[in-house]
Amino acid sequence: MPFTNNTLLETSILSSSQINYNNKNHRSSKRFRPLVQCNHINQLTNEQCTADGFMECAHCDQICCLIHITQHQDELKQLRDNLLEDASETYVTLSEMQVTDSRKQLQSNLVLWKTRMLIKIERIYGKLLDDVEESFIKVSSDFEVTKKNLANEFEENVSSKLERLSNKCDFYPHELDELRLSLNEMHIRIREARTSMINIDFGNGNMCLLDSDDRFELTNNIESPKIMIQTKPDIERILNGSYLRQFNIEIDNDSNHIPLLYDTSNTHLLVCNHESNTLELFNHAERIGGGFWSKEYSLITCIKWCSYLNTFLVLCSQSLYALNCCQEPFNIYPIAQVTPIDGNRMKYISINNDILLIKHGHGLFVDSYSLEKMKLIKRWTKNDFYPDTENTIYIHRIELYSNFCLAMNVEIDEDNDV
Repeated sequence: MPFTNNTLLETSILSSSQINYNNKNHRSSKRFRPLVQCNHINQLTNEQCTADGFMECAHCDQICCLIHITQHQDELKQLRDNLLEDASETYVTLSEMQVTDSRKQLQSNLVLWKTRMLIKIERIYGKLLDDVEESFIKVSSDFEVTKKNLANEFEENVSSKLERLSNKCDFYPHELDELRLSLNEMHIRIREARTSMINIDFGNGNMCLLDSDDRFELTNNIESPKIMIQTKPDIERILNGSYLRQFNIEIDNDSNHIPLLYDTSNTHLLVCNHESNTLELFNHAERIGGGFWSKEYSLITCIKWCSYLNTFLVLCSQSLYALNCCQEPFNIYPIAQVTPIDGNRMKYISINNDILLIKHGHGLFVDSYSLEKMKLIKRWTKNDFYPDTENTIYIHRIELYSNFCLAMNVEIDEDNDV
């Protein structure tokens, strides 16, 4: 219920008659202090009252005369009345409070959002239809070129063998094996040509194939789809196919650790044998090169294929090399723009498009180079990655993906892998 002045006990104003009525034996020594000047100071004139002190004020703990004691009591009473009024108004406000109904405004905003989103979706939909047509034209053109090349390969590798065998009365089993191998490779090439398809990427890895019926499920994320031309990999065909090749490399090593570094392109495999500190180059069929890495060179620490330069990059502790494997004679040459920092060994590289990352030591420095200009773009230190730690940090591997995602294998205090 509301507070009113009637609900509280009024504070009595002291008078001289009431004070004289009290027995002198019951007067507190704290309250009555004769022969002391009134402590009250006028706030306007900054002058102290000259009257004798009469009593200690409960308001300010000062000894004041009777007039100022009464004045201070009136101030307390006014303060109490103000608080009572504020409490009464607060109670009324609390009683009349109601929830704000903003549904109409929110619904109106949703209608406006829906209208704008539909316009945007229609625009995106029209653009995607155009992308489908352009993608189909490109796929069809590429398919015709591939089909023509396959026809030429069939004429060269299969038809010639068929014609030769059909005109012979006596032939050897190995000739049939060669024909069978040519046919198997042709079947593989034909399947590869058929796997190129147009997909719609709806985001988060949600792919809707054009020949799917009801596999697409709507998610809560609204993203702009993308038309993608993909060649679908067939791991089982790769592992079980007749074109799987095995290469043997001799290693004089008694431990279970195989000291090999390697990387591949679409046509070549480059292997570093740490045991002998040599490089071996293979194509899909056989070893085609080796011995072009002098044993006097420092140890190789990393090998990466660089599609942007169409070459293998070979990193050793003090230098970076490029291996040209497009045509013989194969040669390896140093990239002079890349050098170690303050004697720290270069231990790992990562490549994406035209960006090259180089890790020095255990991540003491990480450099970013432009392969287009072969120029240093930016240099980071461990403190850039871990500014607020006092722990010992070891960065072992770095991998750059899509020019905006960097993954690092980091060891902290040699106890925890992150």
